[in-house]
Amino acid sequence: MKKNVLIVLFLALFIAGCSSEKNSNTNPCTNVSDFTISQHNDIITFNFFSSETPKSEVSIINSNSPSEPDMGNLYSFVPNQLFSLTDLGLEIGNTYLFYTRTICSNEEKSWWGTPSSLTINPFCPLPTNINFDSNTFNFVWTNTNSGAYQYQVEYGSYGYSFGTGNQAIVDTPSYHDAIMEAGETYDFYVRSNCNGALGWSDWVGPYTIMADNNNNFCDIPLNIYYHIGRNIITDVAVGAYVFYDFDWFSSYEYALVLAGEPVTIWSTVISGQSPPLYLPMAQNTDFDFYIRKVCGNGVRSEIVGPMLINIGT
Repeated sequence: MKKNVLIVLFLALFIAGCSSEKNSNTNPCTNVSDFTISQHNDIITFNFFSSETPKSEVSIINSNSPSEPDMGNLYSFVPNQLFSLTDLGLEIGNTYLFYTRTICSNEEKSWWGTPSSLTINPFCPLPTNINFDSNTFNFVWTNTNSGAYQYQVEYGSYGYSFGTGNQAIVDTPSYHDAIMEAGETYDFYVRSNCNGALGWSDWVGPYTIMADNNNNFCDIPLNIYYHIGRNIITDVAVGAYVFYDFDWFSSYEYALVLAGEPVTIWSTVISGQSPPLYLPMAQNTDFDFYIRKVCGNGVRSEIVGPMLINIGT
């Protein structure tokens, strides 16, 4: 009888132990829900919802060699976190399984959820190794993808609003035509364009530099003023003589319009002609005068003006 009682007691303790072990394996926190994964060029975005914690863990497994989630590459992440393909060790053309689980506040983890799959699509890669060659005044970069056949650059003064800068399309991974003034700082961006449906890459930048020397920069004309021109016989005002600082290495363009009117046509000062510039005009009429320099490399300066001119009578 005693022997039977001991056997029953042992079975009861064993069952209780099993029950306790089962309870210890109960999910310590709620599983991840609404998990999404997306690719944009070389960027992978993870997102999820969990009522327990803002932190989760993903296991990534190549579908060509499936295995248990615990054997995959593990990464912790928060909602809307971004990873590069390089960060995750993902390769174009491969399909991967993504298992997720919640990491609770006590660092315990939920069960792995049902995997999501994603095939990594080809894309136009980013330009890399952006640099500025101060000897040649070239912005240069590299692109390891032979499919990139042209590039778009944009630049502007430091801190400018991207999308509003100077833009150009080039066929080689370099750009020489940036207009930079010595001592000023500039932001530079570049992106690649690939053949077929790959289209444009994302922009890379800003790459910020301070120009040590002028590059394609054309100074504005300075010290602009005028004298009234009069008929030497009648002393009647017939026009204006406009003066400005002049250098023999540049030419100049000017415009004279009625005050408040837009400039539609520029006239060129005769090459090599030094001031003054004579402008015949009507008496007692307000005119706006504009001028800009055309430097030896063909780059035009910013426009100076309007300067109001009225020759009177």
